Amino acid sequence: MRLHYKGKYNLNPDSLPHGEHVPGAVKFKEADDTKQLSMIANGLSSIILILLAITVFLRCKSYFKYHYIQLILGSVLSMVTLFPHEL
Repeated sequence: MRLHYKGKYNLNPDSLPHGEHVPGAVKFKEADDTKQLSMIANGLSSIILILLAITVFLRCKSYFKYHYIQLILGSVLSMVTLFPHEL
């Protein structure tokens, strides 16, 4: 990726302002590459999705005694349509 800025930046990364590293500073924990970052994000979002689906299932089971399967099916099918929508 090239960064074009109509200021003082001349596309040389060495010309960017930077300070010296502080001794004893703690580095941020971050992913090495985008593949590792996407695996972490997908894992966390899957766990959150499962927890929310269980909550919806348990709450809807008591409110909609006979139609909660349709509600869950509608929720799952709407999530399935997200993939083609993003393409």
